Order: sequence, then structure tokens, then C-alpha cells
Amino acid sequence: MDRFLARELEIIAEMPRYYDWITDKIRPHVGGRVVKIGAGIGSLSERLLPLVDDLILVEPSAYFSSVLHQRFGGRDDVFIHNSSVENYLEASHRGRCNTVVMVNVLEHIKDDAAVLAGVRELLEKGGKLAVFVPALPFLYSKLDEVVGHYRRHLRQDLSALLGGAGFEVIDICYMDILGILPWWLVMTLLGNTTFNRRQVRLYDTVGVPLTQDIEGLFKPGIGKNVLAVAERR
Repeated sequence: MDRFLARELEIIAEMPRYYDWITDKIRPHVGGRVVKIGAGIGSLSERLLPLVDDLILVEPSAYFSSVLHQRFGGRDDVFIHNSSVENYLEASHRGRCNTVVMVNVLEHIKDDAAVLAGVRELLEKGGKLAVFVPALPFLYSKLDEVVGHYRRHLRQDLSALLGGAGFEVIDICYMDILGILPWWLVMTLLGNTTFNRRQVRLYDTVGVPLTQDIEGLFKPGIGKNVLAVAERR
């Protein structure tokens, strides 16, 4: 399964505009000591490095952790933990980091409320949490099931989840409105369980810039993903 996921992540890594878009959205809230939960193969982590003093990467997969060591092992500002998020939170010192980033992670966690409560304790007072998750339950697909997604979120339920864990939501928005139809057709309706490299590259080249332009004019009331930034009260 790890190698299957690695192949899919490697294809998605060929979407530099998409990763840059996510990074730009959370950039104002990222700094100091940052914990990236669910680091995968490090595509987003690499973009966070210029913004941080120290970057702590938490990754449960031994295979992905080995990739991270190959990618960042020579740096003295990157610390890699091959650990589940639950075990990492139990072992960590409270109030020791400035920012936690969770991109395409929360949907993999069954007891997401408990993990968010633990993340809150990891942050210093006033620390920020950036969360990016797949949205819209009607888009739930065979691929979601295969990769271990428990859910897709609505904006309002993610906001309530964060509030219940002791966070104040600073900003929350749907992203990637133009990605809804392709995902529904290819993944939900046709039942594909892998990404097509050519389609991914085409969407990153054409769809992402167009979507950014549209969403730069107004916040859409719907989107393929939800991005939230919240602060520890």
C-alpha cells in the first residue's frame, strides 16, 4: 500500500502550482518551530522550509520516512519522526511549537476530534493550525476509500470540529471550485482509483491558475477542498 500511495503522491508532486497555491494561502500563519503532521514524501514540506526556523516532520509510514531522510537528512533544521500522530502527540512536550500544518491528513484519522485536542496542547498559546482537507461528501469515491479516508468535509462541520477542540477559526474557505466536476466524473462516477499523470499535469497547468484567478475575486460557497486556519485560544 505504501508503494501504491508513493506512486500517487509522486504524480501529485507534479502539480507545483497546486502546492504553491496551498503554501501561499497558509504562508502568513507559518513561522518559528513548525510541525508538519503527515509529511508524506515531502513535497509541501520543501516549500515550508524557507518560512520556518525548525521543521518537524511526523510520518507514520516507514517507507515514506525513508524518503524523507533521503530528501532532508543532511539538514540541521529538519527533524523526522517515524510515528503515528497519536503517539507523537502523547510523547511531545506541550506548548512547544508555533505552527502545526496538516494537509490531506485529518480525513485519515478516525478520532479526529481527539487528535485536534492533542494538537492544541502541542501549540503555544496563540499558535496556529493550518488544516487542508478534501471537501463535499457527495464526492466521496473509491479512491477515498482505498487510501483510507474516513470522510470528506463541509466547511461548517470542519469549523465546528475545530471550535470543539478549543481553537478559534481565523479563516476558513473552500478551494478548487473547478476541480469538483473533474473529480466527480473521473473518481466518483467512473470509479478510478489512480491518478492519470497527463490529466494531473494539464489541470495544474490550466485549471489551477484559472481557479486561482476566479477565487481571487470571491470566496466560493463550494469547492473540492476546505482550508482552515485556526488559533489556539
